[in-house]
Amino acid sequence: MARRIRGEGTIFRRQDGRWEGKLRVGSLGAKPRRKSFYGPSRQDVADQMRRYALRHVVDVDLNFTLREYLEQWLADSEWRPNTYRLRRHVIEKHIVGHIGARPVADISVDDVKLLLRRLKDSGIGVATRKQVHATLNTALNVLYRERKLLFNPCSLVSPPRYEPKERIVLDRDQLTRLIEAAEGQLQVIIVIAATLALREGELFGLLWNAIDLERGTVTVIRQLTEDLDGQLVLSELKTKASRRTLDLPELAHRMLANWRAICEIQRRRGAFVFTDGEGNPLRKSNFLRRDFKPLLRRLELPDVDFHSLRHSSNSLLIQEGADPILVARRNGHASTRMVLDRYGHLFEGARRQTAETMNRVFAGVEIGRQMVVKTDPPAPEKKKPIPKTLVKSARFLVEMRRLELLTPYMRSKCSTS
Repeated sequence: MARRIRGEGTIFRRQDGRWEGKLRVGSLGAKPRRKSFYGPSRQDVADQMRRYALRHVVDVDLNFTLREYLEQWLADSEWRPNTYRLRRHVIEKHIVGHIGARPVADISVDDVKLLLRRLKDSGIGVATRKQVHATLNTALNVLYRERKLLFNPCSLVSPPRYEPKERIVLDRDQLTRLIEAAEGQLQVIIVIAATLALREGELFGLLWNAIDLERGTVTVIRQLTEDLDGQLVLSELKTKASRRTLDLPELAHRMLANWRAICEIQRRRGAFVFTDGEGNPLRKSNFLRRDFKPLLRRLELPDVDFHSLRHSSNSLLIQEGADPILVARRNGHASTRMVLDRYGHLFEGARRQTAETMNRVFAGVEIGRQMVVKTDPPAPEKKKPIPKTLVKSARFLVEMRRLELLTPYMRSKCSTS
């Protein structure tokens, strides 16, 4: 039997009759770490070892557990505060408690499937399980790109399919009632959210120097977020498409102009448009608990979250026939995909509007009142046959003067038989 190549492992027969193979998968300090494979025959064990070697790292020092690796991965990467909190919560709450003690090199497809199955049996929602899969897949992809893992087990496990629930939004009448019942700063915030569809962080991070009342525009370039210590900070927007300039509708322009005059009278000279009683940036959680939710309960409106005002604004805009490209740009999206996925059903009413638009475009076109009926052409008249004497004369002339050799076609036409 041919000698096995270094790194392929060893296979031997046990005293109980089974075959066992050992394959080096890393090291623990100075001591090599090996994985054992068992089977009824030598070939079966060899196949197991070969499949494992193709999917996992071999002879690479991954001497740490999944828990240790994920903690190091979080520490080494640059995260936005909200993303970091989400990743850490998912890792500590849903991953390390199940497979955190497993060596990184031993994580298999079955381990990932078992993790998702346990979470499902525990009543964990689809959105959270999808986030667990995404977090683990992203972390192991780092080792795969660094050539420390030859295979990412998450790549063969389909993430849970998540279909977002239909969001409850306020209709035109409900939104009008909400605006008319609000007062002061709360009214201005609701008007800006309903007319410009700003995100919560963009709205609460709005600065006076970003508003040009003379030109009637507002420039969105920053957002208000919380850092890892819970402090409110201004940060850049995530994408280039999110940085945009919007024209102020008349209602929003009038409300902002009045609010600026009130701030000057009250000597609110801070940089932020919306502040708390002490002039500090307005914290979203306090605003919702103290102002927005009580107003909804007082008016007996649906208990929607504040972000639903953005969806209400987009829905009303689409129902009035707005182009999806313009809606996407106003929302700060790079493409219309998100707009069509979330509001596609609202564009059904635009089909009738498109037909009516075509009616207006071609309203001046006049079409004749007589209908042209296509009839079959008359049958051709039967031609008189050529006299035989003329046919013989033509044949004699062609043959004698060698004007052209007779072809089978000519012979058939000139034949008198």
